[in-house]
Amino acid sequence: MKKLLRCSLLGLLLLCSVVVNGAQVPKYIFLFIGDGMGFNHVEATQIYAEKVGTDTGECSLLFPTFPVMTQVCTRSASHLITCSSAAATALATGEKTTNYVVAP
Repeated sequence: MKKLLRCSLLGLLLLCSVVVNGAQVPKYIFLFIGDGMGFNHVEATQIYAEKVGTDTGECSLLFPTFPVMTQVCTRSASHLITCSSAAATALATGEKTTNYVVAP
């Protein structure tokens, strides 16, 4: 039931984005996963880039300007700190698992 609800909400979100964007259907959809990259990390990097700049001369990050962004909590079922395998399982299946386990 949970997976059906999640899929329905994802479909509704995609439908709403099509309506908002003037019925343009995206050719590609990219999923960027910033492992260990919380909001504070992004904000600190943005401040650093604005103060110091980059090798290319740009002073702002590009990905915070993407049209659609979200946040996902991928807590492990067994530990306070989640390992990559448990986080990837949570992202792929929507279910928590213990650390060091991939998609039970």
